[in-house]
Amino acid sequence: MEPAAETRRALAYLRDLVEDSDIPRSEIERRLGFSRGYLAQLLTGNMDLKLWQLIAILDTVGKTPAKFFAELFPRRPPGQLSGRRRPVTVAGLTVTRDVVLVYGFGLDAIRDLRRRLERCERALAKLQASAPDRLAAG
Repeated sequence: MEPAAETRRALAYLRDLVEDSDIPRSEIERRLGFSRGYLAQLLTGNMDLKLWQLIAILDTVGKTPAKFFAELFPRRPPGQLSGRRRPVTVAGLTVTRDVVLVYGFGLDAIRDLRRRLERCERALAKLQASAPDRLAAG
């Protein structure tokens, strides 16, 4: 994913949202305190769009930032993943990429998964120590 290309794609999507909205550009500019033509400069990439401006524009056209980014970068189902399929080890836990994507994204999700698995292992060991006969019959 090339950042410049993704930025152009995000600006194009934002431009489409503005054009599809029932609010004229001049009204959006007025509501946000922008000078005349400033919105066009932002949407064409002639001026750097700041995060607060993006959020303000989205709010004005009735789109939340979460919805904007979810539509711009939709999650792919595990079956449509690209890239490597071999297991990876993160935070001492070896998992496949599919497991990470099903459970959640990022290192925090992997660490949380590891903590949960360790708690399960401790609980199972405690249960086995307290009632080995019942578990073996079980």
